[in-house]
Formats: sequence, structure tokens, C-alpha cells
Amino acid sequence: SMEFAIQVGNPRYFKHVEEDSTELNEILQDLFPFPTEFCFLIWNHVYIPLDYKYDISIILDDIVHLFREILENESGELYIAWPSNTFRTEWTMAWDAVDITITTAWWCVIGHCLEDVLNKVNVLKINKVDFLREWKMLLMKIVEVVSGCERDVPEIHEIKELLERVEGKGVLYTKDTAD
Repeated sequence: SMEFAIQVGNPRYFKHVEEDSTELNEILQDLFPFPTEFCFLIWNHVYIPLDYKYDISIILDDIVHLFREILENESGELYIAWPSNTFRTEWTMAWDAVDITITTAWWCVIGHCLEDVLNKVNVLKINKVDFLREWKMLLMKIVEVVSGCERDVPEIHEIKELLERVEGKGVLYTKDTAD
């Protein structure tokens, strides 16, 4: 459903990385131009733009951490204060064998006054595997972009291993939803 989905888009990207860029977030900032297509995170039917160069590069470590925690623990809890100043939101996540419940507080996102709307629909419950499938699509795009550059980035191998553990695709990328 469109309670939670990630629309990856088709961002333009470069192949060249600056000499002094060693961290994955720096490499991503080199690889993505500004502007390029946004990624959209859909939260309770509200579309939140995420900029590849300035949001996703900054929040990627937390996305990977979230992905790993949910995969490796059948049940658990996780708190993330997302570190981008244009995706400033706090998520408290709790999951069991089947579902994840996310309670959020929204401070700042790209777009005008979206925070007020988001704070009115701040709780979401979704199937845990469906939740991971959505993030998987974004992580697949990151793997594609970084794999195309002239640098071997160890974290990309870790991300690939995580992705192999989640079957299926996000709701916007699944063929049978169009029937």
C-alpha cells in the first residue's frame, strides 16, 4: 500500500570521485549532481523529497544500520534521529516476527509546511519484510551508482550482502501490482 513506499527515481550521476573523498557519504556527494531527480519517501500518503546529494548521502549509514538491525533481530527496537537537516525526523521503531511499528516526530523536510501534515499522521504499522523491500530499492540504486565509479568501496560489498537476504521488491517495482 502507499502507507509506506520509496520511489527511487532515475537520478543522473557521475563516474568521477575526488581524490580526497574516502568515506561513502563523501563519494556519494561527488557522484550525484545537484539538481537531479529526487527520491521520494511516501509516508502515510505524504510524498517527502529526499535529495541524493545532500540527504541520502548523509542518512545512508542510518539506513544500512536500520536494515541490518531488522534483518538480524526477529524482534527489537531502534531509535534513529535522522542526521540530515532537510530530513530532520526522529523515528522510534519496534518490531516482532511480522510487523514493524514506527512512531515519528517531524521537524524539517524539503517542501513547504509538510511537517504539520506529517505530525498528524506520525504512526505507521507495516509488514516488516515489505518495509525492508522499500529500503532495498534505494540501496540497490546506491550500489548501482557506486559500482559504476572508479573506486572500490568496501561498504558496498556489505550492502550487497544485506540486500541478498531480502526477497522481492518494493511496491512500486512489483509487476503484479499493475494487474
